[in-house]
Amino acid sequence: MEEWMASSEWSSMGCSGYKSEWDCVEGIGQDAANTAFKKHWQTWITEDDIARMVSYGLNTIRVRHQVAVRIMASLV
Repeated sequence: MEEWMASSEWSSMGCSGYKSEWDCVEGIGQDAANTAFKKHWQTWITEDDIARMVSYGLNTIRVRHQVAVRIMASLV
């Protein structure tokens, strides 16, 4: 995630003014970043959102590689 993708979410995570996740972590510190990003990952897209997409007839969701790696971190 970066500011241009969702500026209000980025700002609420404490990353305002940073251009990348790397910069944000460097700026706010690892512990604060872990807390902010964990909350973001748990709330940005929920199971209810997926259910709503299915109700619209969608059967495919594209997941960026970077996100997929985080979801399946045990694989890397």
